[in-house]
Amino acid sequence: MAQTPAYEKARCAQLLGYYAYYGESRRENSDGTKNGLWIAASVDCAAGRYEMGLAEIERLLTNKHFPIPGAEQASTPRWRRQADDAVTGGGGDPLKAFRRAGFA
Repeated sequence: MAQTPAYEKARCAQLLGYYAYYGESRRENSDGTKNGLWIAASVDCAAGRYEMGLAEIERLLTNKHFPIPGAEQASTPRWRRQADDAVTGGGGDPLKAFRRAGFA
């Protein structure tokens, strides 16, 4: 069953933020936002191609042996109110918060 565009947009921000935060903080997975799949996923999500962007970021997380967080999980400690609440119904514009935080 397809999700709503608002949900997919928020999920993109959540997963991109998750990898940007944790992908640069682990020595063996330290490429973070410089990773080609991450960049492609962020471009696709920003252009509204959420299904494609989500597939790319989920593939990146799987390739790097990261667990894929559930929609109800915070992507990072500081993102709890900005992006993740949008996934669970708290509102807000997660991609705008994502860009303001310097990730895109």
